[in-house]
Amino acid sequence: MTDPSLARVLDGQPLARKVGDRRDQVAQLLERAAGPVVNNSTRGDALVPNARRYGAFLGEWGAIYERFGVPSDIGLAQVILESGLSAQRRSEANAIGFCQWLQKNWKRLNRISPTPIEGKNQTTQAPYCAAYLSVLATKYGSFIPALSEHNAGGTNVGRTLINGERMGAADVRTQYLLGSQLARDLRELPGKSYEDVYGSYGLRSYLYAEMVFGNTFIVKNLMASTPQEPIYAMRTPRAITLAEIVTRTGLSADEVRRFNPALVDRVPAQSALYLPSYVSDLGADIAFWRRPAAPSYVAVLNDFMRLDAGPEHWDDPAFARVLTDFRRRFRDTHTEEGTVMDTVLAYVMDQAYTSGRRTLVAEFRSSEQVRRLIERGRLELDVVRLSFALTKK
Repeated sequence: MTDPSLARVLDGQPLARKVGDRRDQVAQLLERAAGPVVNNSTRGDALVPNARRYGAFLGEWGAIYERFGVPSDIGLAQVILESGLSAQRRSEANAIGFCQWLQKNWKRLNRISPTPIEGKNQTTQAPYCAAYLSVLATKYGSFIPALSEHNAGGTNVGRTLINGERMGAADVRTQYLLGSQLARDLRELPGKSYEDVYGSYGLRSYLYAEMVFGNTFIVKNLMASTPQEPIYAMRTPRAITLAEIVTRTGLSADEVRRFNPALVDRVPAQSALYLPSYVSDLGADIAFWRRPAAPSYVAVLNDFMRLDAGPEHWDDPAFARVLTDFRRRFRDTHTEEGTVMDTVLAYVMDQAYTSGRRTLVAEFRSSEQVRRLIERGRLELDVVRLSFALTKK
């Protein structure tokens, strides 16, 4: 959406040289003319070349997210925020690819998965990114804390929910919103007196879900402005060279690599090969998103997404029985997407029961020191707000 009345807001304004300073300056100028604005760091022009190369695949990737119960615009908006649609993006923390999972996490998934997972092919990553977001949304009953866990980690989100609960919120969504607001406000006070309350939950964590939802408009605009192309997938029965793929399909090497960014000189045996049309000689059809979902899979996914156990139970080993049964049910559908859900649930359970997250969150909940800090912090924030209000009169 555009507002013609703001077209000349920047006319005659000398702008700062640094991008961050310039962004803040533009936000201030817009606020004078239009009121409060959301001022978040974005991928900026980094999305543009990737959108030209991969924007035609958004429809297919969106269909993959929908198959796991994730609205396509939310899933793809997170991808735009994380990687700008790039398969090759690598962060300083060694997070790679489509939805920026740590390399070590892709390795853990590969140890669980019955077929290879290529971490630098977007179409290979998309089902696992989608399934993981589906699991987190089921855990919390809301995409807002689910998105936040992807960015800030389960320990930070668990603490945030506890803080929201202490502030009187009854449901998870409201607990998260109140708890995250408290963490942000305490972090902005001088010094680090309240570090035990907010931990490593920072401003980007606070804004993360908001930035994802803001990017849904970019997804819709990209899909509306870019002709969409199909993606077909084959499970290769043997190693297949790039030269053979080019010969059999008549595509250029660059076009083959557009569909398969990880491809160097060959696709390994039992891996996924992506092309604009199905070539039976190159492997069995595994493009599950291009055909109706099996009723057995739909039934299990529906039951799973209706789980209402509460996030506090998910890290409890006693809950493993419930998740193990869902793993079996997904596996018994004998579908590609069922196998993905089985794999991701195994990964989530491994994370929950081998990490110290449960202990850390339990200690936070029972800590009298943290409770006192929260009470003191809320009083200090009330004083700050009152002082600010008085200076405005």
